[in-house]
Amino acid sequence: MSNNLFEKIISYFLNNWQTKKGFFVSLPIIIITYLSTAFQFINQIYFWLFIMSILIIWFIVWSFLSGRIELSSNKKIVYLCFNIDLDGSKNYRRVIKKLHQSINEIGLNDSIIIRSIGSDLIRNRFDAHKFCRSKKIDLIIWGQTDYGFRNNEKILLFEVYHTLNISSNISSKLDLFLSDLNLIFAKRSWAIKEINELEEYKIVANNFLETILFILGIFFYDEGHFTQSIKVFEFLLPILEKKNLKEKTDDYKLQTNRVKYLLNELYFLYSRILHDENKIKESFIYLRKIQEEIISNPIPLFINLARVSYLLGDLENAKNYTEKIRKINRR
Repeated sequence: MSNNLFEKIISYFLNNWQTKKGFFVSLPIIIITYLSTAFQFINQIYFWLFIMSILIIWFIVWSFLSGRIELSSNKKIVYLCFNIDLDGSKNYRRVIKKLHQSINEIGLNDSIIIRSIGSDLIRNRFDAHKFCRSKKIDLIIWGQTDYGFRNNEKILLFEVYHTLNISSNISSKLDLFLSDLNLIFAKRSWAIKEINELEEYKIVANNFLETILFILGIFFYDEGHFTQSIKVFEFLLPILEKKNLKEKTDDYKLQTNRVKYLLNELYFLYSRILHDENKIKESFIYLRKIQEEIISNPIPLFINLARVSYLLGDLENAKNYTEKIRKINRR
């Protein structure tokens, strides 16, 4: 009984320490821990000065870790803010841990920051938009969870919303961007069944990851950070292709084709940059990555391939690409 009560207290604290309520609950813990370890070494004259110093330091640390303070960064910043049921908090922490591990494994931790923030910071769309603008956060994924029985199974169900800081360039293509958002959110499972929680929390974490990366990949593209955008979409493509082969739904097919199209554009643009920097071999590598079969007009690709092949001394290939252009123009 006592162990169960202790576990619930710990779980409650872990679930709420980033909120204002959690901050005040943590104060006695900080003070008692401090007194038990340091009191005997401190002159009583400075006792209250030390207490105030500890509280100020903890307040600054807590404000940063809970998302109330955000230092300026060149990285893309993503916040997750969910009002979590106490019984479902364990699996939410698993999802966050899995997200951080995935970002590190992909090698994007130098470009992307993902943080879980205090659940009391965002309660509705107004809060989310205000917070996103004031803190200059690139993406906030927020909402709440319900934990209970559905079809006689215990389940943690996420209600997921998103708020973004979009550039003026994306705003000018808003319809296309919104279409992309609707596409990437389609066919996503946001539920963790308790009976299979060790597998299903990974599915939810991967869905968050794929959604975040797709959005940030477009942001990187829009800002001209082509290498980061390519890394993101090259990671996503085989995942979506695998899902498309397994389930064969229109949604996964559309998602896969959209990522292929974006990668084609990125390869072409980045190859031009490399060409201008006289990195001809590297330019050729990216041109060869472009999938010809999904291009409506392959002539610009063949022109660049012919030119780069010629500069590399591959006259045979240069001739072949030139002949392809002639055949298209004869049609």
